[in-house]
Amino acid sequence: MAFDFSNIKAKGKLNGLSFYSPVSDNDSVHEIPLDLIDSFEGHPFSVVDNDDMVQLTESVKHNGIMNPAIVREKGSGRYELISGHRRKRACELAGLKTLKAYVKQLTDEEATIIMVDSNLQREKILPSERAFAYKMKYEVLKKSVGRPATDKLSPVATKSGRTDEQIGDMFGESKDTVRRYIRLTYLIKEIRDMVDDDKLSIRAAVEISYIEPAKQAILVPFMQKYDVTINKAAELREWFDNGGLTDNETVTSLFTDKSAKKESSHKPPNAIKYKQIKSYIPDSVLKEDYQSYVIKALLFYRDNGEDV
Repeated sequence: MAFDFSNIKAKGKLNGLSFYSPVSDNDSVHEIPLDLIDSFEGHPFSVVDNDDMVQLTESVKHNGIMNPAIVREKGSGRYELISGHRRKRACELAGLKTLKAYVKQLTDEEATIIMVDSNLQREKILPSERAFAYKMKYEVLKKSVGRPATDKLSPVATKSGRTDEQIGDMFGESKDTVRRYIRLTYLIKEIRDMVDDDKLSIRAAVEISYIEPAKQAILVPFMQKYDVTINKAAELREWFDNGGLTDNETVTSLFTDKSAKKESSHKPPNAIKYKQIKSYIPDSVLKEDYQSYVIKALLFYRDNGEDV
């Protein structure tokens, strides 16, 4: 049965925008055994036993769960947790055996949107958590492009336009900011951790994200030792894009001796510079997407030959 979003309750606001819970006045609360509840697959938000969790656990001990979680049935008598991962953990720490929850019938898309939106209301969110949340929502909305908008507040009903722009409108961000966050999901964990720890800026991390994972791993010990500005990150990206060598001596020179890098004969002599091709690329294409755009153009030229 399709889920009805026509009667939903406002849960609060984030960045001036309203977010909603798919709960109606007619829904009843169930006591679900904790050992029958599985976490949401791919849940990008961390559940940490920190001071905030201690406070939540104490609240649960004295007051119980004030805001029931949301789960859906997944077969064989088990449930998937959509909203309430921290509350479930607090129940475990408080010694409770069940979790108060609404049991809803949700599609994968609906469940993903509700999970993302409910967690993005948290005050403390790591850049990597926001990155994977935006990516999950992006993929759901991308699949929904072309669906007619309805009067019901369905989380997967979309309007025409860029998906990243739609997400930006929802969370008070620009489309470019949304895209930068999503690029963080292409980083290996060690470099994502640097972003989360404020040791690497998001803009610098975006440049690094275009380097293939195996080469990112080569950079990790150097990035842990040296500061990486956005300009340095752009240099590293260009170096690897142009097939630069990855031996220890060469990579060290990239971080410590700019002149050594310029004088090195390792860089292909006929490498194309971005400034040489920019005039042939539409303004709507971001700099980080130039390479992909050029490759697609070359493939089109190859496949169409004289018809171009």
